[in-house]
Amino acid sequence: MQAMKIVESSMNEIDELEKKKHIINKEIEENKNIIRKYCTHSYIDNKCIYCGEKKIDIENFINS
Repeated sequence: MQAMKIVESSMNEIDELEKKKHIINKEIEENKNIIRKYCTHSYIDNKCIYCGEKKIDIENFINS
């Protein structure tokens, strides 16, 4: 019985962590969009020296 409680507790913890992970990933993507939008973008070897984004990623963002 004790083992099942441990398993259930661990499963619940995993669920909570997955929810947090989803929220964090969403926040990361929102921040990347802000950076893509407001960075002045100066490229060396197709990579922005300020934000580190690849030129193709910036172009795809602008075109979307």
